[in-house]
Amino acid sequence: MNNNKILFAFGKAVESKETTEIKRYIGVAPVQVLAINPSKKDLESIYNTTLEKEPEYLGSTERDGKNIPYVRIDFIVKTNPEKSNGVDMITKVSFFVRKAFMTNRDNTKVKVVDKYARTAWVTQDEFKNKLVPQYKNGPARIDNNYRALYAGEEELLGFVKNYLGINDVDEFVDGNWRMRANPQDYEAGFNDMEKWFGGDISEIKNAIALMPNNYIKLLFGVRHTDDGREYQDVFNRATLKYSTRKNTSLEKALTEAKNNGAYANTDFEICDLKEFNPTPTNLEKPAVNDDDLPFGDDPWK
Repeated sequence: MNNNKILFAFGKAVESKETTEIKRYIGVAPVQVLAINPSKKDLESIYNTTLEKEPEYLGSTERDGKNIPYVRIDFIVKTNPEKSNGVDMITKVSFFVRKAFMTNRDNTKVKVVDKYARTAWVTQDEFKNKLVPQYKNGPARIDNNYRALYAGEEELLGFVKNYLGINDVDEFVDGNWRMRANPQDYEAGFNDMEKWFGGDISEIKNAIALMPNNYIKLLFGVRHTDDGREYQDVFNRATLKYSTRKNTSLEKALTEAKNNGAYANTDFEICDLKEFNPTPTNLEKPAVNDDDLPFGDDPWK
């Protein structure tokens, strides 16, 4: 059978090169803020890379037939290896604030905030007359000089407040809540939010600049896409002051977010920051005896 002689060749050879391993991390770690909504030039310097265009922080989304403007606030953050199990990482945590107030589904209540970053849900009548809502266990812990919250503002406000190390104005003493002495020391709030939607976020930058070397604790995770890719993710529903030792509030907020369908494709773990190592799939197959292969030396046996 001489017709079995076929000519084969080799295509274009490629030089062997090592691939750069991209590590992802999971857990809780303190970080410092390097930049807020940086320009293309600043991002290229921070990440030592080249970008094609300027980042876009303003946009709009449609809701109930209306075009709602929004602003994205990106905090570029960095871990300190000495405080994060040797992990040296630069990433970002993002907050989206929409130019729309927080209301319930039937638009009968609006969420409000006072100058101490305390929040509550109030009815339209309570909002109109600046009344403090009354609960079964007493009045809400909020000042009647409140205003409506923008969608996404509460999480951002919590981030800035915790970064600056500002404690809550209320303290629980002898079974009762009471305001601390010198309540002005515990104020935390934004006043120029209308400017944000035009691109002026100097109010946020100025607040962070009050303590440029501070730390804030964040929860990191790994997000998975349908095409099998992995991305570093950060939980933005809750943060911790650097001095906070327990992660209880983070765990509670994470559980609530997951139960509501958020972060469905992101793995989180309440632990000290560590490298993410997914459980590998077992690809081992039973050994095969060469004698059982369909072909041997003679393909026509």
